[in-house]
Formats: sequence, structure tokens, C-alpha cells
Amino acid sequence: MKALKLVNDISKVNLKRCIGCGLCVSTCPEEAIQLHKKDKEIEPPSTVEDLYAEIGNIKEDLRRKLNK
Repeated sequence: MKALKLVNDISKVNLKRCIGCGLCVSTCPEEAIQLHKKDKEIEPPSTVEDLYAEIGNIKEDLRRKLNK
């Protein structure tokens, strides 16, 4: 998910990209990473069709905002 990035030899987490899978925790050689519950949980769409509909809605909202 590319949620981790090294900055001056220090790991930084991009919380917008983090999906909470825990892979970073299990693979960290220093055991320095822990998972914490996010403030807001996002439930993914239940079907591929719902996912594409949601993506289409987001794109349409962005187009409207750009055309104002």
C-alpha cells in the first residue's frame, strides 16, 4: 500500500494510505511499529459494482468542484 516511507532513516506512516493490514508490524526488524485503531473506520463497498459506483460519484463531485 506504500504507506511507509523512510525519511532520514526514520519510518513515517502515511495514515491516508494505511489500511491496517499489519504487514509493517510483522516485518519490522526492530519491532518498533504498533497498530492503533483509527478514529474513523471506513467499510469498503461490498461488491465491485458498488466500488465502481462510489468511485464514479467521487469523480463526478471532483469535476463539479473544479468547474465552479
